[in-house]
Amino acid sequence: MELRYLYGRKITKELTKGSKMHEDMAEETNVQLDLQPRSYGDFMYKTLYESYMALDSLAEKSKTREVSIFGSISGFKTVGKIDQLSTREGKLRVYEDKTTRSKLPGKGAMMIARVQVILYRKLIEDIKSGAYTISEFRKATGTPRLKLTPEFERQMSALHISGSIGTISEVEQRYFNALKSLPDFDDKLYIRYIDQFTGSTIQLYSFKYSQHEMESILSFAMGYWKGERSARPVPYEERSKCNMCEFFGKECKVWWNDTVGQ
Repeated sequence: MELRYLYGRKITKELTKGSKMHEDMAEETNVQLDLQPRSYGDFMYKTLYESYMALDSLAEKSKTREVSIFGSISGFKTVGKIDQLSTREGKLRVYEDKTTRSKLPGKGAMMIARVQVILYRKLIEDIKSGAYTISEFRKATGTPRLKLTPEFERQMSALHISGSIGTISEVEQRYFNALKSLPDFDDKLYIRYIDQFTGSTIQLYSFKYSQHEMESILSFAMGYWKGERSARPVPYEERSKCNMCEFFGKECKVWWNDTVGQ
């Protein structure tokens, strides 16, 4: 992650395949909007509108996908996109989807997905409980100062999006209200591994949510973000991951001699 900040992200074939798979799955439950943002304000409106509509459809369909979530962790602005929310027996389930090559990943890769889905639940909980408010969101994103471009408003009009939901302030209010009205959580979180070629589920992994685990993860992560420690390479026993890294043998040579030829 630190190397991506230093040298920029490089798009690999695996990332492209994974993104396409997520787009196809989103189309199964969400109404796709043909809106082309022209500014940051347009982009924020589209993000909030699509997420609000996805949340609004959850009660009817019992499943929705690609919901953007915002929050703050130890004062750091945080944003993510939840792969899937579903309801079962009146309880809310949070899913993280990972595409793979017909083979389950190791413990290290699974931990990344575990952290993601734990944080998604925390960010939703913070909004539901009032720990993160719409006022804090507006201050963090600067939405009160944003305006929609005339071209974007014309696109909205063509799709009959106007009236009471035609402004950024209204759509963000509806988005927050939809999150706050979500059902109580299931006591488990879910990670689904999907074959990147066939789209079929290889395995559904679930684990019980733990407040202690969440706090431990955040304590470790914040050490880096607060500048209290440097970024760490993958553990030696997980050095095989280097073969899939765009920086391996170039900007990074941490496990180069141990990994070449594996």
